[in-house]
Amino acid sequence: MEDEEEWNILEVDLSIPDHEMGTHEHHHKDHLVLDFKIVNVNNSFSFLQNIYQECYNSFRIAPANEKFSTEPCWLLGECFSQNIFERKENSMGHVTRFKESVQSQFLWFTYRRDFPVIPAYNCTSDAGWGCTLRSGQMLLARAFNSIYKISRIDDCQTHNPLHWFLDNDASPYSIHNFVSESASIFGIHQSTSIMYNGEWFGPSQFSQIAELLVQRAHPNIVFHIPFANCVYIDRVLELCQSFASTTITTSSSSSAFCSEEDYEESWKPLLIMIPTLLGPAEKINRNYIPHLKALLSSAFCTGIIAGREKASVYIIGYQEENVIYLDPHHVQNSVSLFTPNILETYTCANPLLSSFDSIDPSMAIGILCRTKRDFIEFLEFENNFEASGHPTIFSIA
Repeated sequence: MEDEEEWNILEVDLSIPDHEMGTHEHHHKDHLVLDFKIVNVNNSFSFLQNIYQECYNSFRIAPANEKFSTEPCWLLGECFSQNIFERKENSMGHVTRFKESVQSQFLWFTYRRDFPVIPAYNCTSDAGWGCTLRSGQMLLARAFNSIYKISRIDDCQTHNPLHWFLDNDASPYSIHNFVSESASIFGIHQSTSIMYNGEWFGPSQFSQIAELLVQRAHPNIVFHIPFANCVYIDRVLELCQSFASTTITTSSSSSAFCSEEDYEESWKPLLIMIPTLLGPAEKINRNYIPHLKALLSSAFCTGIIAGREKASVYIIGYQEENVIYLDPHHVQNSVSLFTPNILETYTCANPLLSSFDSIDPSMAIGILCRTKRDFIEFLEFENNFEASGHPTIFSIA
């Protein structure tokens, strides 16, 4: 007698997790339940994962975003404002230029699916749990572009940061290596809980993992997490330069210490990562917003990893009372170096806006000082801001 195929009915819950819902989550939490006939239940996990990811982009409710206005837009040291003709015609040409700059200068890392399996986790997609890692990848890529003076991401020649972030074991800053390193730092149980139980990597966790990956892949770059939100100058000098240095203070002028090229030749590029909590509630303490704006309008800042309703985003600027950010919550197919037009899947033409009040207080701020001159100027920048009387997010000592 011919064996009958065993068919099984599976109930698939395609509801969006709470931490992925938008601002209308309380009105749209109805579960999408579908029935599927699957031949082999034991091998059905990847099938269900693909179904979830196919539906993710369609059913996920996009966050309610503010609209760009005629006011200036700040992009990590660049200001985009209306020219005289645009003001006369009330045109939004400055916003167009802003978006073009974002598309040409920033790599956009999003959820991916069908990448090589992450060892020990049998995972081929980061949809639903990898948003902080993707936001952090964007911040790192921005830092590398600045270190290697890459003004446009399509002009990479000697150094191409995109290669370092592809989804495979060989890329030093891949999702695979972040997950693998997280297991060694936090334990495989906690990493598994983050990936499968609706939790997410936090900005502080990302910073700790990134520090080890940068030390391994780019030992010529100093990745520094200050203790207790205080940047100690002596410690930075110890890490970044190879010879005994003249003491620097926050009130020192840049000309007194940066006149010799020898300083720059011995200086290792410095990426300071500052995980912080700007308030005990679910939104930022508004007293810190002036410092956030100052940082986002400076060339020292490489962006901010932050959360919006417990979903991580990469903040790159601001306009008036709104942050401007890139959102990693979009599932795309995995690619390789041989994929045609690969760069098109790593650029974003439409950055989003959201109120400062909508941002979670837990975040990590990136500060880059490529040269010693940059570090001196950063100290002066912070000293001047502190003199303004506004509360500071971190201190210098």
